[in-house]
Amino acid sequence: MIDLERKAVRTKVLVSSSLLVIGFCTFSYYLLDIRISCYFRSINPLVEILFRYITSLGKSTWYLIISMIMFITSRYVYKSYLVASKSIFIFLTIAVSGIINDIVKYCLGRYRPNALFYDHLYGFDFLEHSYSMTSFPSGHANTITAVMLAAYFLIPKYRWLYIVIAVSVIASRVVLCEHYLSDVVFGSYLAMLTTVYLKSVFVRRNIGIFPVVLKDPAL
Repeated sequence: MIDLERKAVRTKVLVSSSLLVIGFCTFSYYLLDIRISCYFRSINPLVEILFRYITSLGKSTWYLIISMIMFITSRYVYKSYLVASKSIFIFLTIAVSGIINDIVKYCLGRYRPNALFYDHLYGFDFLEHSYSMTSFPSGHANTITAVMLAAYFLIPKYRWLYIVIAVSVIASRVVLCEHYLSDVVFGSYLAMLTTVYLKSVFVRRNIGIFPVVLKDPAL
């Protein structure tokens, strides 16, 4: 009975959050995306340089390589199964969320802001996959959200650092006019769903890599 109630609660949260995010992205598509991108089209060169450095933190390649190297060395060289499990958890959150993100991106074929600025193109051209038509959802936002949320699940005490890093990278994609606001919101949301789901898989398989939350004995 308790499991059924928990499943019902999770389903309710999933449905309500999905509707909220989709609703916001729709609202942003019609009323916010163009306005925000046009506002950031001309920014101070120093600000642009700063955000170029920040946005590089959203590239998935090095996270995937480092986490896989850590998994292999800890699993087969140092025989540290705990570190190996944590490493593969991080790898999977980035890889799986990234794959889902790319599938959605290449199916929808949304024009990036530069296509609006130079060719007056806005919207979707389904099943197109050139760089200028892969705006929705944002891959960088997806990656950094997956990495920071996975890090929070593993080491929660640095939560504010994770939030600052994630928000900074996500914002950089909009400030640099690489993506629209709705792109980064949906990319981050996909990463959250994937990471939370993978955590539940690890928990169900009794892979004890997450800190135990002690309950108040008075409750």
